[in-house]
Amino acid sequence: METKLNQLLNSLPFVLPEIWLAFLFILLILIDLFGKKSYLFYATGVGLFTEIVLIYCTPLQENLFLSALSADSLSQVFKYLLAVISLAVLLLIRQSKKDRQLSTNIGEFYAILIAILLGMNILTMTTNLLMIYLALEMVSIGSYILTVLHFDRRGVEIGMKYTVFGIFSSALMLYGMSLLYGFSGSLDLNMIAKASTQIPTLAFLTAFSLTIAGFLFKISASPFHIWTPDVYEGAPTTVVAFLSTASKVAGFAILSRVVLAFHSYTLVSNILVVVAIVSMLVGNFSALWQTSFKRLLAYSGIAQAGFALVGLVTMNAEGVKIMVFYLVVYSIANLIAFLGIVLVESGLEKSAQIATNKPPFADNIQYFSGLGNTSFVFGLALSVSMISLVGLPITAGFTAKLLIFTQLWQSNTSSLLLVLLVVGLLTTAVSLYFYLKILYYLFFKPRIENLDFQINTFQKIFFVGLTLALIILFFKPEWLLNLL
Repeated sequence: METKLNQLLNSLPFVLPEIWLAFLFILLILIDLFGKKSYLFYATGVGLFTEIVLIYCTPLQENLFLSALSADSLSQVFKYLLAVISLAVLLLIRQSKKDRQLSTNIGEFYAILIAILLGMNILTMTTNLLMIYLALEMVSIGSYILTVLHFDRRGVEIGMKYTVFGIFSSALMLYGMSLLYGFSGSLDLNMIAKASTQIPTLAFLTAFSLTIAGFLFKISASPFHIWTPDVYEGAPTTVVAFLSTASKVAGFAILSRVVLAFHSYTLVSNILVVVAIVSMLVGNFSALWQTSFKRLLAYSGIAQAGFALVGLVTMNAEGVKIMVFYLVVYSIANLIAFLGIVLVESGLEKSAQIATNKPPFADNIQYFSGLGNTSFVFGLALSVSMISLVGLPITAGFTAKLLIFTQLWQSNTSSLLLVLLVVGLLTTAVSLYFYLKILYYLFFKPRIENLDFQINTFQKIFFVGLTLALIILFFKPEWLLNLL
């Protein structure tokens, strides 16, 4: 017992970022209770910067907490990405007048955001089924709360749907985990992978498919994508921006662990191939008929999850690296799009004159008409974002998809992978319509009268910085790939 206690204590120096996030969570609650609410934003921002510094300073070490966690280079990369996304979403919250009006709930918002980030960090570090489940539930429960934090009727309805689907996927995942444990006698993914060759194929297929249900729910992959369009439409825009980027990154982090553990098992690769194909088809074809920008981005996220999964079906470390590059590019493009929605929604709140004549969705694509001519920076940034999501030059989206498909082609060892390649190219062509439709509205449609659209200097800097990142990574992708 004393030896185990010493092992636990000796693990603490290697999880300093997580200890800091737990402390920051408590600090934000205390500030909300006893301090000024204006301090919350700055405390959260400084706390996230401090976490990034701690991630850099904390040494790497495997087999922490009796092999429950592992602070290795893979987890470090994902933690950097999650922290940067959280900072960007924090700035997004600052720009959203609608979310700044949550004066009674903004403290809870920041605290829950940090709690979710803590759960995501733990998720990136573990291959233990029990820790995976606990971390996923920590992330999920926090996400359910964030979707209803406005406490309006629509938000509560959406939050209930999100919660029900989440509970269903968690139940399937927990049942699958219990089967894997029963078959292998271990909670560790690597040990389960070693024992998988002794498990009957049908039994393993059932157990593994149920287990990854929770992971697929997090990344909005089909068939666990049903919640995505409604939540994107009804939840606060800044919450959706966080869920569409950080939540997806966390889901892919644990999927990366699964792929590296089962790297020699073809059946796992085949399951991921099927999920990728279905996600790309459902996401891209469903997006064709959307008039709500957020619902369009929801189906886009489903399709992009399918494309990112292509990087994992090769079942090797190089594929994981390319997948992370893809997620970085996708996150940048998505943050640009959601800042654009925030600005348009803010303009709509000031424009009572068009309230009686508005389309059914507050983020309807019609409201973006002519805004590219009104603000060149806004139009250019949103255009680059959409072009990157399609995967066209001169944006990093082109490089990301090129790397993904090249990796797939080089490892093309079965007809199923060839089908995946064809579907990926076909659905990329299909996506041209709904992504480039945004550009058409921005520059070739007349602006809606009385829409009080405004963009300040900081927002322009935000747009320019993210846009330059997408363009620079097209010309110099090795800058990021070498870091990975």
